[in-house]
Amino acid sequence: MPASLPDSLRLSLLHPHSASGLTHRTISSPDSQPGSVRSQSNMFPAWRRRGMRTEGAAVAPPRTVIIAGQVGQVWVSCWILLSATCILSAWAQVDDVPPYFKMEPPQTQVHLEGNRLVLTCMAEGSWPLEFKWIYNGTELTRFSLEYRYLIPTLDRSHAGSYRCIVRNRVGAIMQCSTMVQVAYMGGFVEGERFQTVSQGEAGLIRVSQIHSFPKPQITWFRDGRKIPSSSRIAITLDNTLVILSSVAPDAGRYYAQAVNDKNGENKTSLPITLIVDSKYKKTTRTPVHVLLCSNSFQCKVDQ
Repeated sequence: MPASLPDSLRLSLLHPHSASGLTHRTISSPDSQPGSVRSQSNMFPAWRRRGMRTEGAAVAPPRTVIIAGQVGQVWVSCWILLSATCILSAWAQVDDVPPYFKMEPPQTQVHLEGNRLVLTCMAEGSWPLEFKWIYNGTELTRFSLEYRYLIPTLDRSHAGSYRCIVRNRVGAIMQCSTMVQVAYMGGFVEGERFQTVSQGEAGLIRVSQIHSFPKPQITWFRDGRKIPSSSRIAITLDNTLVILSSVAPDAGRYYAQAVNDKNGENKTSLPITLIVDSKYKKTTRTPVHVLLCSNSFQCKVDQ
């Protein structure tokens, strides 16, 4: 009999009316030979005595009873295990926590073009948690266990609004959006050009268009020297150079230098040549000849 069955269960299976033990008892008989033994006939019925050994050894119960005991024990074990599972499952469902965010992302973040960008969805709650990423209102990924979104090489086309959605078996929640801005700098669009202004009039030199984020800082130079601020020269908010009253020394080659303070890049425009025309030009006088005639019809030319 398997050792996993308790003794009380084995006793009850072997002999329903007795729990005194499993050893076959022997009694002496007056007409028996010395040393012989006689089985106690009322301990087991005839159908149960078949196949049993009676030499004082432990009695093996019928095989069918052992199988029945094993099945009963398995059924009880399964019932206990199932009940415990149901209790644990109900307890777990009561303690399930819907997803929530430990912290929200910044409203705006600036990254350099060419760098690696990793966006993280900092959420907690009952696991498993599933994550989905949204870009400008369009799905980037499907729900999965990956809580990060990776862009190996960032460029200006990746700028936009990002947010994540988190869900578990209890509910779902959407993260506040974060605006990703990409710092970059292109070159000046226009080439070399010439500009003419009359002496004494205001001269406006507009900076050439340049593609950059953020907007670069512009510094003006003339003939290789930085133009200092003065009461006659000013720079507007759109970086236009204004010469209030042009004079001949203002003529020269002007160019702008742009600096991006996020990535440290700088670009220099092609030169803009300013020509100052004199307002007063020297002109030649054309002589006038007058014909004078007298009464005697004699005429002469008055010069």
